[in-house]
Amino acid sequence: MATAQETTATRTLDLRVWRQEPGSEGQLVNYSVEVPPEGMVVDALFAVQAQIDPTCAFRVSCRAGICGSCAVRVDGRERLACQTPLSLVRDRVRIEPLRHLPVLRDLVVDLDPFFAKYGAIHPEFRPRPLVAPARITAAERGLVERAINCISCGACYSACDIVGLNPSFLGPAALARAWALVADERDADADARLHEAVGENGAWRCHNLGNCAVVCPKGVAPLLAIQALRRRALWRS
Repeated sequence: MATAQETTATRTLDLRVWRQEPGSEGQLVNYSVEVPPEGMVVDALFAVQAQIDPTCAFRVSCRAGICGSCAVRVDGRERLACQTPLSLVRDRVRIEPLRHLPVLRDLVVDLDPFFAKYGAIHPEFRPRPLVAPARITAAERGLVERAINCISCGACYSACDIVGLNPSFLGPAALARAWALVADERDADADARLHEAVGENGAWRCHNLGNCAVVCPKGVAPLLAIQALRRRALWRS
């Protein structure tokens, strides 16, 4: 018979967490923590703070896979820490910050370069005057329905090797957003946005590696959006 003193079972997890102070080179630091077996990777990071080192820095907000703020690399693959079950990781796991972005501290990266490129394609919806209500079917929306699910977590940007080779490349998230607007017949500025999206650092720079589609936690499939931008540009030429 269970007693009031009986505690919930825990699992010992060996973490290798990236630690880096501003202006210095970082390194992986080993921690051994007790975690709930049904928890998420973010719970392991909280365990590091609670059990060993309260200065360990990482981002987390909604814990529901909506805000995208907790994106990190888990054993080399971009994931949302709040949506990655500990039951799926080994007893020894490596947690690192996103690639291609400056590290502010530990697992916290500066997202300004990511959002600067996002802003370059003018991601705001600009409605054109309508004489009647717009009625758009799911079939007509196509990839737009997937593209608008982006939560700007930066996972695709980190996974994209082309961003690493060409820092001027707009990146998967920005181009997916561009397609969401270019393909929306209610938008008034599709031509200007398409011009930017297929410019010198746009869709044609993509090498079709597909890493962005693999890591996207929302199934946005940026590569399909990039290919759609290319087709639209060819039709308009």
